[in-house]
Amino acid sequence: MIERVERKGTNSEKYNPKHLLNLCGNANAEPFWVADMDFESPKPVQEALLKVASQRTYGYPGFEELPKAFCDFAKKRHNLDLCAEDAIVSPGILTSISIVTQMYPDYEIIIPKPAYRPFVAIAENHNRKIHHWALSYDRENARFSLDLAELERIAALPGKKMLSFCSPHNPSGRVWTREELLGVIAICKKHDMPILCDEIHADLAYKSAVEIPFLALAHECGINAICFMAPSKTFNIAGEHMSVTLFTDPALRDEFAKRLHQIHFEGPSLFSGTAALAAYQGGYDWLMELVDMLESNAKFVCSYMKAEIPKMRFVMPQASFITFVDCRDIRERLPQGMDVSHFFGTKADVAMNYGLWFGDAYEDFVRFNFGTDRSHIEAALERMAKAVRQL
Repeated sequence: MIERVERKGTNSEKYNPKHLLNLCGNANAEPFWVADMDFESPKPVQEALLKVASQRTYGYPGFEELPKAFCDFAKKRHNLDLCAEDAIVSPGILTSISIVTQMYPDYEIIIPKPAYRPFVAIAENHNRKIHHWALSYDRENARFSLDLAELERIAALPGKKMLSFCSPHNPSGRVWTREELLGVIAICKKHDMPILCDEIHADLAYKSAVEIPFLALAHECGINAICFMAPSKTFNIAGEHMSVTLFTDPALRDEFAKRLHQIHFEGPSLFSGTAALAAYQGGYDWLMELVDMLESNAKFVCSYMKAEIPKMRFVMPQASFITFVDCRDIRERLPQGMDVSHFFGTKADVAMNYGLWFGDAYEDFVRFNFGTDRSHIEAALERMAKAVRQL
């Protein structure tokens, strides 16, 4: 049984009172925001880190076996056929995306919205023109989908472009269908657009979903794609920054490896490499148990909101432990100047990301993190329901 860990007083960003105050107006609110979980990491990870810590010396590490461990895991989890030289061990995904962005100077960047805010920040930091590609939203069914006609319109505009994609999607938790992904690929191939695909939540796809590894489709269709995967969300080791970057083009792979060498990235730190290796080699059974827990939590939140807080629409995810909640019917009743994040933070002691963090059109939403035990989720929902009834 995967257990919840008390994280107060552990230098957790998620539980930092200053961050909570800025986020929702209440330094003592219970956090349901930052995208890491309150669950313990796999026992093999804990044991490996404790063993390293007990060595009493922490010199330069080497993790030659890490690429193969990732490839073995990717075969088992995603049926991806990779060899060790395909898997470039990299810094965290955001750093890796930034490096790849540098490899395409002067390219404009298409970003689906709503979007994980750092995707936008990377493009801005590189002084790139950004094209916001709004996803379609069916409010009746609380479901996001890809507006391929809009992507085609943007792609046809003058100028070289690249697509910054996310699969599964953050913050909706959508696992894109094969047909949707093929539609994206066809447009990008037509307009010769590279695709950067963040798949950090792919390992956490629910068993009820059909998750399609983007790299496999990219190879099948003969397009230029760079995919980013990591053990961070998967095994709840987000504090140990490390990722794996995958390319369909070997020349780009070699150029990326060269750039890592230029910035003197010679591999993960002692603790991040140890955690990743132990996770990939020994964390699979834990992951399968976790995936079941997350899907069960998501179904519980969805059914609870339908029954007890019908003014909130839960965007049912198909992967991971975060998703959007549509609060339009609540926002319209709030006092002037109050947003939904501050409402729930101050009236229900529940801290969630405000939708505007993901794009200017999403003030009706909050992002809810249900990566914790059921009792804490239920207690938070009860407080939220009470606050909404008092509006």
